[in-house]
Amino acid sequence: MPASGDHDHSMQTDHARQQRQRILDAARECFIEDGFEAASMARIAARAGLSTGLSYHYFENKRAVVLALIRQQLEESRAGLARIQPSDDFVGTLESTFELWCSRMHYSFHAGLLSEITALGTRDPHVARDLQRNSRDVRLLVADWVRKRDAGHGRRRSAEELELAAALIQAVADGLLQLAAREPDFDRKLLRKLLERVLPLATG
Repeated sequence: MPASGDHDHSMQTDHARQQRQRILDAARECFIEDGFEAASMARIAARAGLSTGLSYHYFENKRAVVLALIRQQLEESRAGLARIQPSDDFVGTLESTFELWCSRMHYSFHAGLLSEITALGTRDPHVARDLQRNSRDVRLLVADWVRKRDAGHGRRRSAEELELAAALIQAVADGLLQLAAREPDFDRKLLRKLLERVLPLATG
């Protein structure tokens, strides 16, 4: 049976994690609706239902919030790829993902949010560094997924070929996210034909 002190520490840790997540969720909404510059820490804290002073207890500044959002996006990418089985219909998976992005309900992969963070990366070297690292890490995750898919089909590629396949899939996904923001009514039949033509270049 855990000691009382351990239980109290666990509860405090869970509470801190929940508070941080409230701030991150509020920041996403503020960045999307108001833009990075207009979204002050005070506005983010108010959106989260917290005092401004308390928000600074969890995040030093807005940059720290953005860096945490970038790291969280990587974890969500990791979890998303883990849900896609090598035998799954990848075209269908990307079609479903496109529909989700068109609904604007997936804030971690909202085109407006990513545009704000990317623009910030052109001015802030810390954000630029983490964006670059995140992009590389996602590509490694995709390459590992392709490797497992290949193994299921009795295929094997070189490391360079895996990286090329991962880069292509990443580029397609990035393009779909932007397309969902600009043209959510994009012809779905054309989308399927596009994916059916392009994805085999990566998945084999």
